[in-house]
Amino acid sequence: MVAASVALPWIGCGSEDSPPIPTGTGTTGGPGGTGGSGGSGGAGGPGGGGGAGGIGGGIGGSGGNVTCDAGEKDCEGQCVPVDDPQYGCSDTGCTPCDLPGAEALCTNGTCQIATCDAGFENCDGDDTTGCETDINGDPDNCAACGAACVTPHGDPLCNAGTCVIDACQAPYEDCDGAAQNGCETIVGSDPQHCAGCNMPCAAGEQCQGGVCGVFCDPGLANCDNDPQNGCETPLDTIDNCGFCGDACDLANAEAACVGGACQVDTCNAGYADCDGLADNGCETSIDGSALDCGACGVICPGGPHSTPVCVQGSCELACNGGFEDCDGIASTGCESAVTVDTQNCGTCGVVCTAPNGTPVCVAGQCDVSACAPGHADCNGAPGDGCEINTQTTVAHCGSCGNACPAIANGTSTCTGGTCGLTCQPGFADCNGNLADGCEVNLQGNTANCGACGTTCGIANGTSACTGGVCTVGACNPGFADCNGAVADGCETSTNTSLNDCGGCGLTCLTANGTPVCVGGSCQIGSCNPGAGDCNANPADGCEVNISGNANHCGACGTQCTVANGSPLCSNGTCQVGACAQGYANCDNNPANGCEIHVANNPGNCGACGATCTVANSTPACVGGTCQVGTCNAGYGDCDGSAATGCETNLQNNVASCGACGNTCTAANGTPACTNGACTIASCNAGWGNCDGNAANGCETNLQNSLGSCGTCGNACTAANGSPVCSSGTCGIASCNAGFGNCDGSTANGCETNLQNNLNNCGTCSTVCTAANGSPSCSGGACAVSSCNTGWGNCDGQVANGCETNLQNNLGNCGTCGNTCSTANGTAACTSGTCAVASCNGGFGNCDGQVANGCETNLQNNLNNCGTCGNVCSVSNGSPTCAGGGCGIAACNAGWGNCDGQTANGCETNLLSNTSHCGACGTACVMPNAVGACAAGGCVIAACNPGYADCDGLVANGCEVNTQTSTNHCGVCGNTCSAQNGTAACLSGACTVASCNPGFGNCDGVVANGCETNLQNSTGNCGTCGNACSAANGTPACTSGSCTVSSCNGGFQNCDGIASNGCEVNINTNAANCGGCGNACTSVCAGNVSATTCSAGSCDITACSGSYQNVDGICTTGCECLSSNVSATCSLPASLGTVNVGGQTTTSSNLVPAGKENWYVINFTGNTNANYHPRVRFTSNPGNAFRFDVRTNCAGGTMACGVEGGVSNGLTDWETYHPAANGFNQPVPPAGNNGQVLIRVYRVAGAPVNCTDFTLAISN
Repeated sequence: MVAASVALPWIGCGSEDSPPIPTGTGTTGGPGGTGGSGGSGGAGGPGGGGGAGGIGGGIGGSGGNVTCDAGEKDCEGQCVPVDDPQYGCSDTGCTPCDLPGAEALCTNGTCQIATCDAGFENCDGDDTTGCETDINGDPDNCAACGAACVTPHGDPLCNAGTCVIDACQAPYEDCDGAAQNGCETIVGSDPQHCAGCNMPCAAGEQCQGGVCGVFCDPGLANCDNDPQNGCETPLDTIDNCGFCGDACDLANAEAACVGGACQVDTCNAGYADCDGLADNGCETSIDGSALDCGACGVICPGGPHSTPVCVQGSCELACNGGFEDCDGIASTGCESAVTVDTQNCGTCGVVCTAPNGTPVCVAGQCDVSACAPGHADCNGAPGDGCEINTQTTVAHCGSCGNACPAIANGTSTCTGGTCGLTCQPGFADCNGNLADGCEVNLQGNTANCGACGTTCGIANGTSACTGGVCTVGACNPGFADCNGAVADGCETSTNTSLNDCGGCGLTCLTANGTPVCVGGSCQIGSCNPGAGDCNANPADGCEVNISGNANHCGACGTQCTVANGSPLCSNGTCQVGACAQGYANCDNNPANGCEIHVANNPGNCGACGATCTVANSTPACVGGTCQVGTCNAGYGDCDGSAATGCETNLQNNVASCGACGNTCTAANGTPACTNGACTIASCNAGWGNCDGNAANGCETNLQNSLGSCGTCGNACTAANGSPVCSSGTCGIASCNAGFGNCDGSTANGCETNLQNNLNNCGTCSTVCTAANGSPSCSGGACAVSSCNTGWGNCDGQVANGCETNLQNNLGNCGTCGNTCSTANGTAACTSGTCAVASCNGGFGNCDGQVANGCETNLQNNLNNCGTCGNVCSVSNGSPTCAGGGCGIAACNAGWGNCDGQTANGCETNLLSNTSHCGACGTACVMPNAVGACAAGGCVIAACNPGYADCDGLVANGCEVNTQTSTNHCGVCGNTCSAQNGTAACLSGACTVASCNPGFGNCDGVVANGCETNLQNSTGNCGTCGNACSAANGTPACTSGSCTVSSCNGGFQNCDGIASNGCEVNINTNAANCGGCGNACTSVCAGNVSATTCSAGSCDITACSGSYQNVDGICTTGCECLSSNVSATCSLPASLGTVNVGGQTTTSSNLVPAGKENWYVINFTGNTNANYHPRVRFTSNPGNAFRFDVRTNCAGGTMACGVEGGVSNGLTDWETYHPAANGFNQPVPPAGNNGQVLIRVYRVAGAPVNCTDFTLAISN
């Protein structure tokens, strides 16, 4: 792929085979210090010559063990008393005592409570839970253990040690503000606290259900809400009829109040009480009701095709649909059928006309019945009659809808009712078929190229037709048209040709070897002797000199390595080049390199064979000089001289005991050195070595130490108190607060907790008691813990205990402060529960609830009338309760109490009962008919067979014989008629005798006669059942022939034929794109091989040859010819060789978008001082182009670019021979000569266009 070249010397930038710089190695750090108080490690050794510093000193020895006195323990290196609660109370553990809300002390090895924090007590008596109770906020232990807050009928709360009420239970409230009696007031019945505290009822009012009011006898009420005048209002007046404020306000009437119920006195003008019901007043408008017109029972008569109506109390007619009263005569009713009458079409006076045709009226709309010869009504609009000449119109050629087909690439014609065509230039009708028009594009059809029957064909490829001339369309895989001649087709095999490998002009070159072309890809056939292809990359050929390359010595991948030295490859064999400083090749074996470190090897110290010897130690070699390495056990090099070795015995020397310079001392005693460790020979009188540590000598004063009193380990303790040591003897200094030494014994300390001991409460021998209950001691004070069942401490005094019997006390029933009371009755307390003893006269406890007492007034309660549970009800009416007895207040609308009985209520339905229709006793009877009652009025239920009630009058019954009447044929108002034909009536059924010309009875229905106009009906065009259709459009019927009225959006009837409708999709059809005849092959012109139509617009899908549609505009065609330079690194375009002083240029564009060009070039003369390769843009339109300089396709870069020393994204790149600048090379240093790859690409975001760049390459 690249030209052959010679091996390159290492010049310019890059030094991949330069010898490595030796690196020194530091010596190992000295040994760490011996144990003691955590001795520090020894210092690190100095770095080797030129190498890094040595590793740091060894880790220091661990500190010595801590020995504590008797009565003490070791907690993290600190001796603390074993009974210090801050470190727990066990002999070994150090976890602090955790007693919530308390101060702790140690007793017999366990954590105990010394004192409770303020506001907390140990109410459960368990020291392990601490002082767990918040006596400031616990309602069960408020201010003291066992002091429970009791608030009858309320939820207790303890606030700062005082009992208060959190919330009351309905219907109770705390009106006196005293917590001890709880929520004492029933606000549902207390007239002084009605519905809420301090909400008294007015004088004369009672409180019932939390409402103040005056409760009256039946028939009277306190309507002015003034309790002073009592029940002042009778309930039989117009304004207060039955209830306060229930005024008699009846619709359309003047009312009266009779027996506490509203009645109709007189009706307003224009209204009447026709149903006799008072609740709806005068419900009937006799000005507008056809059943009660002018007066109750006056029914308006009807006429043919009409409905009777009442207007201002007078009867009139309303016409049925499709009929109107055009003659103004009432006796004939609505005589005109405006749906079919051509003289009154749709409405009276509208006359139908049809130019050049016969008019007709259909469904109230004028239409055309028939057209004159040679004309047709193709638009279906009756206004313009038969508007189309079918002899010359292309859209309706011969008949409506018979549109001449749109001619693809041509124009349709119509002559004498016959369709024809004319082709556009460049198109031809090669098959003679009118249906597909001018179907062949002679400009691009390979079977008909330039003329019908001219066929294109080429060797090893696919032909194309461009502009009516045969061309090469595409080559078969592995072939290419490299000479541009159509005659020999795709003549070149790109799979094997070295000059056209993978593409035309792509020449295979191999540096230091011979290339081959395999499958269209350049490969290396063989390498020259002494060269190797070690990176398997054909791009750089046989790139390695395996005779002298230490990384590929003799063969690819054979890498020379030398331990502690530099390798050398000579004639393909690995050798030792040089040893690193401080190392030597003492065995002259290249395999193990420079194997000896003479800077620290005692057998070869400073040079091969130089051996070190040192008395009483293991020798060491440091920096090539013999030194003392490690002394034998028990000896030390205290004078620092290597000549004398390790001269000092460290086992018994007090001045150097265990280590050089370690002098033994003993505070308050005499020191000694034994087996290399300092010890104490003896202590002075009154002192002791209690921690066993020789370092601090005899450290403990045995006369006053609490932990070692008199002797080591004798610890002084005082449970719940403070101990003291005096002259070597233990004693008790004082007791902790809340504790006492009640037994007088020193051994158990202050053994008694005065805060919760019933026999020693506060002080020794103080005993707590509680009558009818259980006592408690909390905080050193006696209290009542709990009361016996049925008793309570209602006065809160401790002295008299639980003094109150809660089983029968009305003021404290069940709980303290629970006062029993009963609204409208007498209360009782039984077994601690409030109850209702009895109710006052006229009241009852119907809900069974004690809280609201006797809540129900039995005199007027519908659900409890006279007695609890006696519910008043009236069928179809409204009940009443008066004086404790049930009655009927009123019947519901449409119902009556016709039998006068109260038990069955309003038993009669006045709206449907034929014996009591509208009112009791009104019966429905009428001639020749079966009567019925509907909505409270008499109606005809059914007529005798063959008769009908056609005038709508109930009084004369069924007056018409429907078997023979043409005005009432079968049913009333069924007038026999046949529009556009002749009608008849037979046995009560209308029939059609015959239809007029141009019309048909297509639905078979007699009622609409000959309803169908066969001249313009799309469903029945010409004859019944002949339905017109138009694919993708709207059909029409003109003069009895089917046509296309209009096309749907995006479709057109290009062939003018009605039968296939709007057959062309102008959004996708390339021959009719956006409109009939608009062919994309004509719109998109210039080097275009394929087009498409999308959304009615032409687009280019393929260009001819190497042309590209860069501007994306259809009308300009494929306007840009691509330079067609190789776009792959493996097959770059060769720019040849540039010698020193030579130059060359190349120009190209980059189309289509994303295209990049790859070039390869050789620079020669690298040994010449004038060697100066350079690549740069001399033309870069819009600064849109950049190039990379690479050494291979794997991404290897060639640095030394003038733009920051990089090789990517360049516009200019160059390098020099080092001699050109002496030794002052640029940074980065100059690069290599030889072969390079150049990749040219467009800057991201730069617009894609057809402009050329120009690269200038020089040396």
